[in-house]
Amino acid sequence: MRHGKITIPNIIFVLVIGALAAFWGYLAGQQETLSEVHKSIKNESPESRIGFNLAKYFDNKEVPIIMAAGKRNKLNLEQLVMLFAIRKQENGPKGNEFGIMCPRHIDTDLDGQAACAAVTIKNNYVRWIEEGKPGDFIAYLGNKYAPVDESDLDDINRDWILNVKFWIYKIKTDRTI
Repeated sequence: MRHGKITIPNIIFVLVIGALAAFWGYLAGQQETLSEVHKSIKNESPESRIGFNLAKYFDNKEVPIIMAAGKRNKLNLEQLVMLFAIRKQENGPKGNEFGIMCPRHIDTDLDGQAACAAVTIKNNYVRWIEEGKPGDFIAYLGNKYAPVDESDLDDINRDWILNVKFWIYKIKTDRTI
């Protein structure tokens, strides 16, 4: 290949690399963006949580069940959004909606799955704080919730952290009000 020769494959290659670089930059800056969004909404009442356009991404029957599980487990707004993001990332079938492998909640229902996921978020948040907030909480949670290790035979957890961050961003920035 000679330098300077413009061909369709070269143009496509440059466009794809540029798009990947832009997406990577977007993800790298996402934490600051999420913090700014959180600051603007952290004082909202629980009722205003519906201001997120959840109907755009979730079945209307699922939203109140997931909200109730979050409320029962006293999740804050950030954690509630994370619960919805995990639901979207896992996208499991009936009885395994959140991908929960806990024996009490395998093949149960959405409420059991959401409750177990909410408790997992809450408990790991406490551990994360007790350990001095090592790094990003979503990465911390991902290493517990969806570890990439020898048990992940099909490599399905590889993009869990990235995907959960993506869904948090989508949910938090797509407001109805």
